[in-house]
Amino acid sequence: MLKTELSRRSVLAILGSAGVVAATNEIAFAQDKGELTVAIPGGVVKDMETEIYAKALISEKGYKVTVVNQPDAALEQLRAQVDSGRLLWDVTEINSITFPAMQLELLEPIDYSIVDPKNILPDYAKKPNAVLVLAWATALTQRTDKLPQGKEMKSWADFWDVTTFPGPRAMRKTSNHTLEFALIADGVSKNDVYNVLATSEGVDRAFAKMDQIKPHINVWWENGAQAVQAMSDGEAFFSPMFNGRLQKLTDSGIPTKIVWEGGAFHSTYHGILKGSKHVKEAHDWLHMRATNADLAAKYVQTVPYPAAIAGAYDKLPASLQELLPTTPPHPDITFISNEAFWYSEQGTAIRERFLEWLLV
Repeated sequence: MLKTELSRRSVLAILGSAGVVAATNEIAFAQDKGELTVAIPGGVVKDMETEIYAKALISEKGYKVTVVNQPDAALEQLRAQVDSGRLLWDVTEINSITFPAMQLELLEPIDYSIVDPKNILPDYAKKPNAVLVLAWATALTQRTDKLPQGKEMKSWADFWDVTTFPGPRAMRKTSNHTLEFALIADGVSKNDVYNVLATSEGVDRAFAKMDQIKPHINVWWENGAQAVQAMSDGEAFFSPMFNGRLQKLTDSGIPTKIVWEGGAFHSTYHGILKGSKHVKEAHDWLHMRATNADLAAKYVQTVPYPAAIAGAYDKLPASLQELLPTTPPHPDITFISNEAFWYSEQGTAIRERFLEWLLV
C-alpha cells in the first residue's frame, strides 16, 4: 500500500535534481556491454534480487546492473518519470494494487518470445505489460497439536465450525482477505466471491457470516509478525496467515498445517517503464527473473515467494514445497486476490464499514 503521496510538481522537481541519482542507495556493478536499473522495495527481497539475479545477469550478459530502492510513493514517482521522459529506472516492481493504474500508461509491452520463448509460464503469470515474479498467499493455518483427535480443518467452513473445532481464533484486521473467506465459508464459490461482494446483498451476507465468528476471534492482527506471535503463544489455534510466515512457526517447533483450499493468491510483477532506453536489457532481466528455474529455487529458500515456473522447486524439500502457493494444486484451489476491487470506491466503502463493525 502506498504510505505517502507526492504531488506531480514536487516529484518532477526531485527528478530534475542531479543529486537524486547520487543519493540513491544503490548497488552497482561496473560493466560496459549494456545498462539496466531495477527498482525494488528494500529489505531482504532487494538483497536477494541483487545477490542472485543481478549478479547472474552481469555474469551472463556483461551488463551494468544497478539495483535501487523503490520508495513508498512509487506510483507517483513512476508516473512523474514517464511524464517527464527522465527515467531513473528501467524495470520496476509492481504489486496487484498499482498494476491496474500502470498497465496502459506507464509500461512497455512485453515480447514473450524473448521473456518466455519455451512457453513454460501459466497464463495467470503473463500480462501484456508485466510478468509475475513473486507469488504469495493468505491461507488458513492450524496448529495441529490443538486439533480434536482424529480431526483436521480442510476449509473455511471448518474455521467457522466452532463446535467441531473449539478454540481461540485470529483474523486479519482488514475487510480484504477476510470477507472473501466469510463468503467462501458460507458456500460461495471462490470464483464468484467478488461478483457477490459487488452487490449490497453480498456484502450483507459477508457481514452476517462475520457476526457468527466474531465472538470467537481472540486476536485481530495487523501484520504478519503479530499473526505468528498469536499462534506461537497459543492466543490463537487457527488463523489466516501469509504463507511466508509459516516457516517461522515450523522452525520454532510448533506443529502447523496450511489449508490451501479457498486461500487468497497474491501476485507481484516486474514491468518495463515506458520510454526506457534499455528495453533489450530489460527483457533479458524479465526472462531470467521469471523463467530461470535454478535461480528461482535458490531464491525461495530465503524468500518463500516463488515465481510461477513449472517444476522449479521439485528438488526442494517437500516441507518447503508445501508452503509455496505455486506448487500444484495450490494455484487451482486458491482464488486470485482482486486488489483493484478493494481500492475502488465500492471497496473503500466496504472497508470503512468493516472498521465500524469491529467497534460494535
